[in-house]
Amino acid sequence: MGYQRAQIILSLWAAFAPRSWAPGMPLKNVPKVFVRRVRNFLDRGVGITADRRAGQKGVFQEYDVEDAVELGVGLSLQNAGMPQSEIVRFLLVFQQVNRAHIRTMPTSSVNAEFPKFLIVTPHAISETIRQFGPQPELNAWGGAVAFFEPKFVATKEEWKSLAEEIGWPSAASIVVEIGDQVSSLHSTLPQSGALQRGRQ
Repeated sequence: MGYQRAQIILSLWAAFAPRSWAPGMPLKNVPKVFVRRVRNFLDRGVGITADRRAGQKGVFQEYDVEDAVELGVGLSLQNAGMPQSEIVRFLLVFQQVNRAHIRTMPTSSVNAEFPKFLIVTPHAISETIRQFGPQPELNAWGGAVAFFEPKFVATKEEWKSLAEEIGWPSAASIVVEIGDQVSSLHSTLPQSGALQRGRQ
């Protein structure tokens, strides 16, 4: 099922500020700064794969739940203080990896035994790449991406194992609770109203 940009923004607002959201809420009630953050990510290529992008203004653009989750990860990283340019780089370089995992996640976190986490580990830009431990991925332009490959944690055992790995002196990790985000978006998007074609 496809959704409009406004529906995606409303569902993201429901995930980040559930007490301020209600079914049928109009977009004008979402704080402008939040709307602007989502639109900035969309304008930079985050939130939709290149093969599905409409390519020009005025053409109807459909979004899906995976797109909303990708935007939600971006907003979470921005809330953690990461620069937007670095967030965009991370999400675009690892888009296929992240989306492949998102597709396998439960659509509801109700009664989940353990939260689902995405671990984002940026490489310290001011340091040279250390010759021990994991090395960052290289991007299509041949330069070092400032992030190690993301890790996904779904059990206590995986969490304990990862806790021993992420203590490399060259990096600090950011933990995004992704399970509740996926659950919220799957829950609220169908309530966001019928899809109507128009300018996006």
